[in-house]
Amino acid sequence: MHPVGKEITEKLEYRPGELFVKQYVRPEYIKPSNDGLNASRIIASLPAMPLEKSVAGASLLTHLLVSKFVDHLPVYRQLAIFKRQNVNINHSTVSGWIKDAMRLIEPVYDLHCWQVLNTNYLNVDETTIKVLDKDKKQTTHTGYYWVYYDTQRKLALFDYQPRRGALYPKAINKDII
Repeated sequence: MHPVGKEITEKLEYRPGELFVKQYVRPEYIKPSNDGLNASRIIASLPAMPLEKSVAGASLLTHLLVSKFVDHLPVYRQLAIFKRQNVNINHSTVSGWIKDAMRLIEPVYDLHCWQVLNTNYLNVDETTIKVLDKDKKQTTHTGYYWVYYDTQRKLALFDYQPRRGALYPKAINKDII
């Protein structure tokens, strides 16, 4: 085989307080065929990535999810922080990354639901919350949080629903009841 170049793949990564581009450099080779008339290009595979065709690396995705769901930092504020570091990313792009990353951890959520709901004694409470209405600026509507609490293992599950009704706890408990 004869080296003919290299392929460089770049992923945007995050280190606390800093965005950076991580490069994956993979040498490329040409392998001549036995007859000498044809050749094939050979390049090493990339390491497994959370989102295969995305420039977002694992550390950036982790930071986005923790900032949004643990630290309650909205995406637009995260983008403002990135912009101060001269990194401009479209809001819809980041929203897509978050949505795709959430799909990756959905099995963990499903297991958590099963653990909370599969108990001998379950506390359930419905609480109203005001939700910003995307369609009508500066207006809100009433949403409902159903909270399920396993008192034995001290596990909680929060389930948002747009309306009130017994159908929501029945739906989430369909595999248990």
